[in-house]
Amino acid sequence: MKPEFILGSEDKFYYFMSEIDEEDKVAIISHTDLDGVTSAVSAAKVLDPDLVILSDYGVNNLGKHVEKLKKNKITKLFVFDFHLDNDEENVREINKFADILVLDHHPFDKDHNSAKTVYIKCESKIPACYMSYYLFSKIQKIPSWIVSFGLMSDLFFKYEGKGDKIYEDFNLPKVVSGDLLEEMTKKLASALIYFGGNEKEVFDAFMKAKSIDNLKYLESFGIEVDEEIDFFTNDFETNHEEFGDLWVYQFNPKFRIKSIVISKVSMVHKDKTIVFIKENDNGIFGISARRQDQKKDVNRLLRELTAEIPNSSGGGHKAAAGGWIPAEQVERFKDLIREKYEEMNN
Repeated sequence: MKPEFILGSEDKFYYFMSEIDEEDKVAIISHTDLDGVTSAVSAAKVLDPDLVILSDYGVNNLGKHVEKLKKNKITKLFVFDFHLDNDEENVREINKFADILVLDHHPFDKDHNSAKTVYIKCESKIPACYMSYYLFSKIQKIPSWIVSFGLMSDLFFKYEGKGDKIYEDFNLPKVVSGDLLEEMTKKLASALIYFGGNEKEVFDAFMKAKSIDNLKYLESFGIEVDEEIDFFTNDFETNHEEFGDLWVYQFNPKFRIKSIVISKVSMVHKDKTIVFIKENDNGIFGISARRQDQKKDVNRLLRELTAEIPNSSGGGHKAAAGGWIPAEQVERFKDLIREKYEEMNN
């Protein structure tokens, strides 16, 4: 299946690639979930990068890596699964010493293409890993099982119970049964969470693996993570706050399980707008929102909310969005979300 590019094009991608020579130093920055990791793996198979950074969403997404890019004398930077709307200043800073190519599928406000940046954007339903696989596999053959895990992870609740269909929809050779793909995807996602802050362990395992069997040793690392997911999934049912069909839940897990837990509970309560507030140790609280029947736009909700809270940011997709707020603004956020939500309903 050929992805439909909203911004950028295949021609821009291949021109960017053609401009890389042996004197360039290449870096990859990608998100820490399976979509981001497998995006980076497909690219790294072709690029043989000098530097790979797996980075979670948060404040100053690209800015926190600028000095490392400079120190490693990077001249070409590939960014996967990150939107740039909050990173314009950082992009300009990086462009002083490196050209940038971005593959992303998040909603956006601006076209970030410029003389030094190639911004290639697909619709939200096309994960970044498929964009990366589609483009880089035209240069060099890449095993399809790599992208299969990224696709299943990003679209799990669409394909749960019918994993075989993912091969048909994305025109991929079937490498394992849909049931095994689903099972291993969940376990690899848990392993990534276990290695939080050191997700490159999983990236390196993908790079070395000759087959899916070579990844199975990672499954054991996710057991503790799965236990915590089960605990907070149950705890949510008892301890969330209800404001009509807006349900708010604040918690403080050991692992980065916010997105997994909220996705699980939102599939049970599809007609509810569910907002999670995750406590952090660094003064920043993470926010996630879901509305599976899409009768309310959580992307709009979080964008409007965080616009009124200093040093905050939020956005995403209509059914799923995320963001962050300063710890001292949590109570204001809770009050404000009720007001904004009532306005959306009127």
